[in-house]
Amino acid sequence: MTRVHRLLALTLFAAAVVAGIVFAVSGIWGDEDGEPATPWAEGSVHGPWRSVFDGHGENIGRHDGLALSPKPSQVPEETHAGLVVSTQQYADVDYRARMRTVAQLRTPKPNPWEVPWLVWGYMDPEHFYYITLKPNGWELGKRDPAYPGGQRFLATGSERFPVGKWSDVRVGQRGARMEVSVDGRGLVAYEDKERPYLRGNVGAYTEDARVVFSDMSARPAE
Repeated sequence: MTRVHRLLALTLFAAAVVAGIVFAVSGIWGDEDGEPATPWAEGSVHGPWRSVFDGHGENIGRHDGLALSPKPSQVPEETHAGLVVSTQQYADVDYRARMRTVAQLRTPKPNPWEVPWLVWGYMDPEHFYYITLKPNGWELGKRDPAYPGGQRFLATGSERFPVGKWSDVRVGQRGARMEVSVDGRGLVAYEDKERPYLRGNVGAYTEDARVVFSDMSARPAE
């Protein structure tokens, strides 16, 4: 696969607080100084979020974002995943979140992709885009049932993102073209020329890892 080298500057997100949706409402997430809110049931709606599935674990709304923690897997062929998506859909969108792996849960040996995934263009669990920052590199991908395993790898890189480290991720999509930056640096730009997803929800996903997302915001692109 070919990485697109020419990165355009992502739209600044400072206006997101005014023009878009900032996914942090203390009345929904629980008390900032208290315990996290009650885990969300699969299919339940909480303010701007819908809990799609929890992997037999917990999806929790926090005062500043989301915490996902599926059931730990103990055998190689077993996977547990958590997914939360926005109730609002977007076409062209600017989406931002800070994300961190608290712990990889699989025993005895975790897989590198068992970390946070930032999701957009979501239509259903088999159709969405994602960016994931792994301890052995990064991956821009697409859930697409037309491909073996239902997954298409759009672009990858070797830059490492250690478990436990916060990453500030910004995604911009305009039509079929998407751009991703991490910690203020352009990471990848890619144009999907094969059945692009031009509208969908934004969200957060993980497989076999306890992860947190904070400072989340999304707004329609101008």
